[in-house]
Amino acid sequence: MTKKFLFLNIFLSLLLPSNIVFARSQIYQGKCGFLLANIFVEKCSALFNKGIMTIMPKGGPQERIYPTQIESYSLSSKETIKVNQDLDKWQRLYPEQTKGFLFFKKKEGIPRWVVDATSKKVTEHKFVINYVDNYLLPRKALFVLEDANQAATMQLSLRKMTGLYLGEKRKPGGPLSASFSKKITKEVDRKANRIMGLCAAGMYEDSLPVLSELNSYVDNTINEISIFENYELIANKIDSKAIKTVAFCENKKVEDLTKEKEAQRLAKLKEIEEKKEKRINAFEMLSSY
Repeated sequence: MTKKFLFLNIFLSLLLPSNIVFARSQIYQGKCGFLLANIFVEKCSALFNKGIMTIMPKGGPQERIYPTQIESYSLSSKETIKVNQDLDKWQRLYPEQTKGFLFFKKKEGIPRWVVDATSKKVTEHKFVINYVDNYLLPRKALFVLEDANQAATMQLSLRKMTGLYLGEKRKPGGPLSASFSKKITKEVDRKANRIMGLCAAGMYEDSLPVLSELNSYVDNTINEISIFENYELIANKIDSKAIKTVAFCENKKVEDLTKEKEAQRLAKLKEIEEKKEKRINAFEMLSSY
């Protein structure tokens, strides 16, 4: 049975596309740059998982981006990278070059592929993502897909994650869209149902990591949606769900402990009665001599 399962895993891994990690995740390979910080990385991954985008530069820190942190996303061109409109001039003054020797070689300067992304010609596989980071600072991320054929798929991933269309902007103070509100509550319900299922089965230790994940998701989401009008309606709803989930697990644990204590008490009484009967029998046997 184990051999068959292993063979099936290998067979499926050969059939599935390389950019698919598992059902709820999608990963893309390419190059990335953080334009306002002038950081550019030749090898980079963009992971979409559980409604969060994580940009993973090789050898650098990861950048987790929640949906409501994203102000907009667009295809890269001269118009969408206005902040670096003089990149071509700077690239001529500070061209990309390799310094060092053997294993200590290091590239410095502005890469040509970054300058190419600011051309007037719009290409489908180069994305600019405008967002506010966890320190509440504005950021512009450039991601150039290694495989241009995945452009439509990545655009769909961004669309599903953010609830925005290509070029659409998220405006502070505006209403939170019904579709995005539904997406948030659906994700909270999914996590909560999983936790309650584990607690109902008595798997309290297994529920702790998921419970921590739920609390983090709720806290982060409330912070991110606070820029929208009447955000309190959704905030109260998902916060209440998290509180009820914790209460369910705590009550179920108390109930299980009470049942366990009662079972132990009854078992102890039974043991006492059995010993009592044996003790009486022993005394009666002694009285006959």
